[in-house]
Amino acid sequence: MQTQIKMSNNIVLAEARHNLPVESDKYRNELQQMQYLWHGYGESPKITTILEDCFSSEENPYIIALHLMASTEDFLLSKKTSLPFFVMKTFHKWITNNKNHMKSLLTTDVKLNSFFVVNQQKNTWLLKLVAEIYCLAEENEMFLPYIREQLAHQKFKQACESAEILQLHQHFEAKDFLIQLIFQDKLTVVENFLKDSPKHQGEIVKFMDELLAKGNEIELSERIQSLVKELKVTDVKLSKFKPKCVMKLIGRYLKTYGVSPELCPNYSYQQNKRALGFMLAKRFVDGTLEGESWNEMMLDLVKDNAELQLKLVNLLVDYGEEEEALQWYQKFKLDIENLPTKLKIICKDHNCTSQETETQNSITMEESWDDPTPQPSYQFNPTAVFSSDSKKSKKKTKMHCRAMDFDDGWDMETSTGTTACQISDLCDDDDDDVIDQGVVARMKNIGFEDESLTKAMYESQTLGKAEESLDSEITAVEYHSLLLHEDNIIYVENPNGFKHLLEVGIKGVDIVGLDCEWKPSFTSTKNGVALMQLSTRDKIYLLDVLALSESCMQLWVDFNLNILENRNIVKIGFDMGADKSMVLQSMPLLQGFGGSSFLDLSSLWRILVNTYSFEFHTQVDKEQSSKGLSHLVYLCFGKSLDKSDQFSNWEKRPLRRSQKLYAALDAYCLLEVYDFLKKSSIEQNIVFEEAVSSSMKDHKSSHEKQRKGKGKGKKIRKPFDPMTFLNAQNVEPISELPPVSASSIKMVCDTMVQGLGRKLRSIGVDSWVLQATDNPDTCIKVSQRDRRVILTRGSNYKRYLRYVAPEFCYAVQNDQLEDQIKEVVRHFNIVVREEDIFSRCQVCNGREFAEIHHSVMKRILNQVTGIKASALESAVGSQTGETNRTTRRSTIWSGRSIREVTEVTTVTLMDAPIKCNFIPVEVLMEKEYFYVCEKCGKVYWDGSHWQRELNRKKEHNIIV
Repeated sequence: MQTQIKMSNNIVLAEARHNLPVESDKYRNELQQMQYLWHGYGESPKITTILEDCFSSEENPYIIALHLMASTEDFLLSKKTSLPFFVMKTFHKWITNNKNHMKSLLTTDVKLNSFFVVNQQKNTWLLKLVAEIYCLAEENEMFLPYIREQLAHQKFKQACESAEILQLHQHFEAKDFLIQLIFQDKLTVVENFLKDSPKHQGEIVKFMDELLAKGNEIELSERIQSLVKELKVTDVKLSKFKPKCVMKLIGRYLKTYGVSPELCPNYSYQQNKRALGFMLAKRFVDGTLEGESWNEMMLDLVKDNAELQLKLVNLLVDYGEEEEALQWYQKFKLDIENLPTKLKIICKDHNCTSQETETQNSITMEESWDDPTPQPSYQFNPTAVFSSDSKKSKKKTKMHCRAMDFDDGWDMETSTGTTACQISDLCDDDDDDVIDQGVVARMKNIGFEDESLTKAMYESQTLGKAEESLDSEITAVEYHSLLLHEDNIIYVENPNGFKHLLEVGIKGVDIVGLDCEWKPSFTSTKNGVALMQLSTRDKIYLLDVLALSESCMQLWVDFNLNILENRNIVKIGFDMGADKSMVLQSMPLLQGFGGSSFLDLSSLWRILVNTYSFEFHTQVDKEQSSKGLSHLVYLCFGKSLDKSDQFSNWEKRPLRRSQKLYAALDAYCLLEVYDFLKKSSIEQNIVFEEAVSSSMKDHKSSHEKQRKGKGKGKKIRKPFDPMTFLNAQNVEPISELPPVSASSIKMVCDTMVQGLGRKLRSIGVDSWVLQATDNPDTCIKVSQRDRRVILTRGSNYKRYLRYVAPEFCYAVQNDQLEDQIKEVVRHFNIVVREEDIFSRCQVCNGREFAEIHHSVMKRILNQVTGIKASALESAVGSQTGETNRTTRRSTIWSGRSIREVTEVTTVTLMDAPIKCNFIPVEVLMEKEYFYVCEKCGKVYWDGSHWQRELNRKKEHNIIV
């Protein structure tokens, strides 16, 4: 069969060549020579020379170029790396230099022949190149009959590509080939055509939206099958068409082409329906959407849409919130016949028929929306929604529902970042979780098919029933609060206030907290930044972006130059990716946002914990941990942030008092967290400046990686399972291992357990830590040379076993660092004593230290940096330093063999520079003695971190 197809193609090609006025045997030798050189050398200057001689020898080089291209042996299978493409590429360069006096040779017959010849192969790049060289778009309408002939033979892809390349968009409708290609999952071809045709963009989005009118998957499939028969489409990928896939495709086209959302009402309805479910989960599962924020977001979402209003009431009933459902029913004046049976009964018990409701509406109810404009009168009290049942809902949430982290910017839009060109890539795997079928049935009966939220609703209902008797035990949650008085919150809404900020507010300031707020978006229409917060240590400025956007263009330019791009001011944010994207999209004047002088606390947090083994005072369970700002504030201060106003309508003016307080604290707490991390790092002998520098570099590189890898559909990693790699060989824990002291056992940790290696040093274990740049085989060499135990994770374990005995290799099973320490100590029966804690340098693993008195250290600092002791005393106050100075040696260093340094020297015995310039001034003035690692020059001093580490090790039964 393949031979017949090939023969048929060759016959058509021979007929096309026959139309070219070139002798068939002419240039045979040149073609053979080029084929030989191409197979041996690829793109060769010799081939270029042969081709240019051929072009020059003919009266009409356009004809000979076509002949040479079509006569190559791999023309029908052309690629960008094949000889036919090289022939045309060379001709393009040659004809560009001779185009002026050869334009007359490009006749209509030559153009037609070029179109016929190049269409015998299927490579789009070659078709585009030939169309450009032969100027086919200049007389494009003469090709219309031939493109329609392609359509008659159901060659939709070729017809679409030809129409796009020849710029014939206006002569075709979406149903001619675009819809067929979508059903065939050839989205790349469709999107190449659409990018230059707004008319077809609207037609396709409208068509896809009409498919969504068929709500469920079965009806959608039936509709597509009907269209397939009508349009006579073959090779349809029907299994890839699901409502969710169609939704994502519409969202992608709305964003990519800027099509008006008004063309897709079904899509907007589905998005709003999902948004409704999401916000219900935010309130009843996550517990972060309450009070006025909940009310205004609900009203803004459902507006006058009766279907969404009814859906809200139905979902509230399914959450077990009948009283609140009744409140919304009364507000929306819904038809009682459409209500769920359960709510009908309640309505009748409350005499809430439609006639009685109209009577009651005459009674004026005061509405607590914090809005100065008069509100309509209706039988609805939004504050009542949160009076009696709010604690019950919170109890359900706090005790039984896993908290989700919605920190700092959420977007319902599902199409963002999707760049793949297959419908299959737009579909997610089905959720395999099994939940109560009764709840599922009720959800689907009202058109709610999001299984994850359905499950959450089910858990909220069923688990809540067992705890209603515990309501009396509920205590109010205490949140982190703003230390500054409200008078220090300055609302900037006019040019004068903006000028004051730029001229006075930031004068002498070297560090600020930055944050942004915007109204959540549930469709492809993105909202812009509505509020920007800038916090100094004594003032918090709330910039009303909506009020300042039009009249203050030059002031925004000054803001960008004097603050955002000012390297003398460090800008602190948290997880600034979303903020940066939103700011650059809606405020293009602020190009400095997220630049080199920005510090992302999320990155600093990660680096301090993973690289420097930073530890917080506050302990949390693994289930409660998250990566959001609220959790970081909790780790630092023991109280989390109240996020109930985060998800609210930030475009509504005036802002509520609670919104202003929330926005102010969100920016100010960034400075508080920064100060806490700095102080705690000093206590834990961590060079904070190094961590900050690493964080700022890491923040820059991480955003570059995100930009490069955006839309590639990365796979989600499964949780690490050591037994997957070890096949139960990590060996049964060896019983009766003799006890071994921490100071005598030696280990080498590969890159999979670098943090564990540094932690082992903190309990006195001789731990060699492999760096990312080291050769992996170094582990094996060091183990064999020093008789060290290799610690690793994952597939490296089996590889190491080929070179070392099983007792010298161990695969760590636990994920958390503290658990890994306990695992290793217990497995190898390591005896850890108090004197082992911090007996080794955390940086280089050295065990020898030198003691330096503060007076000598000051002179060393003076010799290294030129800073005099008097300057140091004036910086912190000499009386303060002398009064608080520690006058006795720490327990940490007592009993150790430590060399005392009495003379000024800038290096240790091992010629390592003493890193005195990393000692904070206040520490230098406070501490009596300093201890320097002889191996690397790292400087340590006595602090509370040692005692905390000691207590923690005792709690975990690590110290004997």
